[in-house]
Amino acid sequence: MSDHDSIVEPVAKLEDNVNKRAGHVAVSHRGRALVWGGYMENQVDNDQYWSSGEVWLYNSLTHTWSSHRTHGDIPSKCSGAAATVMEDTMYVVAGFHKIVVSIKSLREGASAHENSDHGSDSSDSEDDGSGPMVSSVEISNSIWSLDLNSYSWTKLEPGGDPPLRCDKTACWTFDDKVYLFGGFGPPPASTQLDKLGTLFQFCEDPTTTSGYGSYTRGWSNQLVAYNSASNKWEWPVCTGQAPSPRAAHSVSVVGSMAYVFGGRHLDTRLNDLHCLDLVTLKWSLVVADTDALNVPVGRSWQTMTPIHTGKEEGGLVMYGGFDNNLTALGDCWRMDLNQQPSGWVRCSHLELGPRLWHAAVGLDTSQVMIVGGLTNNILAPSFVAKHHAEKVLFLRVSPPSLLKLCLEYITKHRDLFNKEVEELPLSLKRIVKIRCSSGA
Repeated sequence: MSDHDSIVEPVAKLEDNVNKRAGHVAVSHRGRALVWGGYMENQVDNDQYWSSGEVWLYNSLTHTWSSHRTHGDIPSKCSGAAATVMEDTMYVVAGFHKIVVSIKSLREGASAHENSDHGSDSSDSEDDGSGPMVSSVEISNSIWSLDLNSYSWTKLEPGGDPPLRCDKTACWTFDDKVYLFGGFGPPPASTQLDKLGTLFQFCEDPTTTSGYGSYTRGWSNQLVAYNSASNKWEWPVCTGQAPSPRAAHSVSVVGSMAYVFGGRHLDTRLNDLHCLDLVTLKWSLVVADTDALNVPVGRSWQTMTPIHTGKEEGGLVMYGGFDNNLTALGDCWRMDLNQQPSGWVRCSHLELGPRLWHAAVGLDTSQVMIVGGLTNNILAPSFVAKHHAEKVLFLRVSPPSLLKLCLEYITKHRDLFNKEVEELPLSLKRIVKIRCSSGA
């Protein structure tokens, strides 16, 4: 890794690069957190999208952030995409993308997705020979892969029937497949309905179907899988009752089970919890949508993260979101999946302030990291400033390892251990010195 490819600086100096974004993705890879994409509110004259040509990496041992430039088929800048990791590859799918189209294309009435490719982060002023170019947006159903060793992007071109175009979707991996569920976007084409219409539902958003320049969109409950072995899209045939169409929901995988929580459907933000057995492809309802006081209120734009509980069944931790009263939430809930019947338990000691459209990463068995997001009403009128998060949150969900405890103690009492640190093995000494120099 060359010096110009990666920059490591103190946490306090670099955190704004991950805090002041929403609609981004965050994933875990070999003890690190990776943050990519998203946008920043309150940008009147400047581009509101974060660079898609770099990823931000957090090392939980050294407690430092670094930025890394990427190359290859860099996706266009976007928000609302979904991401997941399979071995040493991050997959990014769908999203609301900033693209570049020619004025000629717009005048001819062609839609953005028919006249543009997903260019690189720096392609905003490229000319394809069709005359002057202008910025536009599109809702995507494309998929990219990022090699996490070489940091090279590849835009994949799978066979089969692609997903519906959408953003605010969720994805995950199981075996050699990348699954995508739900999302908000334009309606399916008639050919898609004829071929696949029995496998999903689509519900139009009535606020998008009329008026000047209307662009019909809605919610779906599509379940689509990218098979990395065959490079094809697949539409699994499931049994049981699938969740209703939704977007801005959460998905967590524990073992061979995928859990789907909440999200928005029409004017309602839900609090139901569904489970998909990824071996048998059978849906089941875990917790129905309810007004009961002992469950999280209905919400969208929350995070839900799988956690280790010491039991084979594992557990879930949910944080924040946006409720039906248009309030940014800061509550935290935990579910231990070994308990029957399954139920949510509120964790007031982990509640560190409101967040919505943030991202969450399980750093190790002891910590969940909450990254970015907004802290007030995202749907408020444009004259109301939207407030981004000011710091990364760390939720301690179980006791840390002895190594982590020792690093924390030595860093806090560094003056007491100067001699002992010099006698540590080289790799461990480097970790301690980086933590101390970064102000961790």
